[in-house]
Amino acid sequence: RASSTAITRGTRLTTPSTATEGLEQVPVLQRYDVGRGDFTVTVQVSLTYFEGYPHQAGLFFGLSRSQYVILGLEDIGTWRLIHSSRQSVSGPVDSTNAELRVAKHGQAFTFAVRALPEGGWETLTTWYLSEPIQFIGLFEQVFAQSGGVEGVVADFDAFHLETDDIPPGPPPADPTPDV
Repeated sequence: RASSTAITRGTRLTTPSTATEGLEQVPVLQRYDVGRGDFTVTVQVSLTYFEGYPHQAGLFFGLSRSQYVILGLEDIGTWRLIHSSRQSVSGPVDSTNAELRVAKHGQAFTFAVRALPEGGWETLTTWYLSEPIQFIGLFEQVFAQSGGVEGVVADFDAFHLETDDIPPGPPPADPTPDV
């Protein structure tokens, strides 16, 4: 299996001064080298609670045709799993510092979470998705009903992508340049 670690310690997303209505407008730090095969991606995220300004952060998967899936941690000790055309599901997690994991095997996507520092992995659910993954990203969102606020942050302390698909390299040199 090819393996790639993109982030180790210290990546911080800070929300803009205005909240967003939907996830379509949320800024996302994106990776496009996921490949087409199976993968497992794990991210460690820590949120700071701001009274009156609920927010979430986590993994964002861009699918085809403006579809997306997110697995996020909310600052109130809740995980939330959202597909742009399905009903979302959520549940409790004992911390606002957690690891989120998504494992893709064929069309099966298994979502898991564990509270840090010492929690065990809890498998949340498995969804079957036929849409190809266009990118994986990190996101943070302040919920629109709370208005905007400066300084709401999400710290991503680790991001690990393991895939059995070698990402495509640069294209071969043009044998007959146009110049």
